[in-house]
Amino acid sequence: MFSVFVQEAGYVAKAYRDQHRDGPARGKLFVVELPFLEAQDAFAMVGVQSLPSIVLLSKDTRVSGREGRRIKMDDEDRMRNLRDLKATDILDFVITRTGLTATVEFPSIVKTWWFPFAFVAVCWLVVGFLYKAYHSCIYNYKPSYAIAALAIYAYSVGGGLYTVIRGIPFAGLSPGTGKPEYYSRGTQMQWGAEGLIMSSSYLLFSIPLLLMYLYGDRVKNPVVQKVLAYGILGLAFLNLTMAFSSLSWKTGYKVRSFVPWVGNLLLFLGFPIQ
Repeated sequence: MFSVFVQEAGYVAKAYRDQHRDGPARGKLFVVELPFLEAQDAFAMVGVQSLPSIVLLSKDTRVSGREGRRIKMDDEDRMRNLRDLKATDILDFVITRTGLTATVEFPSIVKTWWFPFAFVAVCWLVVGFLYKAYHSCIYNYKPSYAIAALAIYAYSVGGGLYTVIRGIPFAGLSPGTGKPEYYSRGTQMQWGAEGLIMSSSYLLFSIPLLLMYLYGDRVKNPVVQKVLAYGILGLAFLNLTMAFSSLSWKTGYKVRSFVPWVGNLLLFLGFPIQ
């Protein structure tokens, strides 16, 4: 946190130094970094009780090293709540209190001298790769499209984009034991591992059925065909059961199932079904 704070404050200090090097505003603002261990008396004099902190001192303020002295300051001259502070927040604080304007310029590779050359080289490589891929067998290889579709399916169903936007970690810690947990209770939150596990269970349910549909008739031996069919159905049913059990644990909803013809028979005989 402190390193980020110093970096953001440095952007503001550099902006005022470069943009007010000459002119009437020169020398009107000084930015000073004070380490707490080396200037504890100064921190006590301005009433700083938490770190990091930003304090604005006017030019008329007299600061001496006499122990126990407190400087009277307005609350507006202290900047609090510095968690997740950005350079733009510090800049707004300085402009509001001093009236001196500046524009913060953040470092970027786009502003470097070598970026145009690197950009042209990357574009050339991408165009060359697309040209090679278009004229290769991969472009006309249908399983590659199936793999890409399954990857997109797993990413979307597993909440991959949700975890990226929300900044959710891969796993969390249990409040009671402090051990890692990969499922969060309740329907308002999920860990990254939770979405990955659920999307994998969906894939393990659907892929065997798809393979049985596409390649089941290629097995000529009826015994082997039945064994593979029942094995694939059993694997799909196992993954479906695991998925439903996970959902029941997370939401509290119970999944109830029954054989359709048995239910219709009971209804026909007059037995109520709840």
